[in-house]
This record gives sequence, C-alpha cells and structure tokens, in this order.
Amino acid sequence: MIVLNCFVRFTSTLDLQTVAAVLTGCLFGGVDFISTDEFDEVPGVRLERPVFGMSASICGGGPEYGLRVETVLPIFQQGAFPKIQFLDLNPYVEQLLASIREIQLIRT
Repeated sequence: MIVLNCFVRFTSTLDLQTVAAVLTGCLFGGVDFISTDEFDEVPGVRLERPVFGMSASICGGGPEYGLRVETVLPIFQQGAFPKIQFLDLNPYVEQLLASIREIQLIRT
C-alpha cells in the first residue's frame, strides 16, 4: 500500500477562508473547502471531496497555518500491496506554495 502525505506550515496575512480560496485555485482545481471541527479549538477547513484520491485540510487562525494532504486509504484494496510505503509530498507542495505571493513558508 502506498500512502502519500504532507504537512506544510506557512504564514499569510489572509484569513482562513481566503487562504482556502487561493489554495483551491492553485492546487486543488477549484474544489471548495468546507468548515470542519476536526482540529478541536483551532479553526479549520477541508476539501469538500477528495482530489486524485487525496484529502486536504487547512488549519490555523492566522497568521500561521498548516496544510495537510493525505491519501484517502479506502481507495486502496487491502492486500493489493505487500507493505505500506510512505511517500512525502512536502518538497513538491512547498514548491507550489512558494510560488504564491500571499504565502510564506515556515521552514523547520
């Protein structure tokens, strides 16, 4: 089983809803983000539906945010792959985010 994932931290002067609108246009083909309470007390949004079998969510109240992208595991049949292989998408997603002027990456 192959699992694709990433978590990228960034800052922006934009509010959460505007960040989501910018990211969906640049990264997720216009699929809407909807509110979610999955981050306890931290505001968050998630994609309304998976894109290429992957979910995405953004959390934070500004100016710091986190973008998580990960495989929706049920798309893979159990037993189809002998072991779990994690593929880190951080470098790719960081490059895409770096091209958006309203966003500044937080490098750790």
